[in-house]
Amino acid sequence: MKNKLNHNKKIMHSTYFRLRDRSQTSCEAYVAAIVKYLTIRRGISGFWVGTLAEDLRRPVNDLNYDVAMHIEFENFEAWDAYSNDPDHQEFVREVGSAASGRRVFDSYLEE
Repeated sequence: MKNKLNHNKKIMHSTYFRLRDRSQTSCEAYVAAIVKYLTIRRGISGFWVGTLAEDLRRPVNDLNYDVAMHIEFENFEAWDAYSNDPDHQEFVREVGSAASGRRVFDSYLEE
């Protein structure tokens, strides 16, 4: 199903980070950096961050990440502003290399 760009719908931005150092200490530090740099934004209506629930294993679970972040944006403009925000850019510069990979999923939310 293809969606046309809808500037009025809420957007869920989910990012799953795989860290180079997968230790608990490294994961906790990465979560702290996400909270420090990425939580205070106009247009954010929800923010969640956490680590992989290693004990919740089923055949359908994707376990190839360490830290998950979910941000609910009020609209396209808030989502777009986040990408260019100086704090977001600082996060990428400061801790971006700690991740060996990331997967990003953006979706429109139905109300």
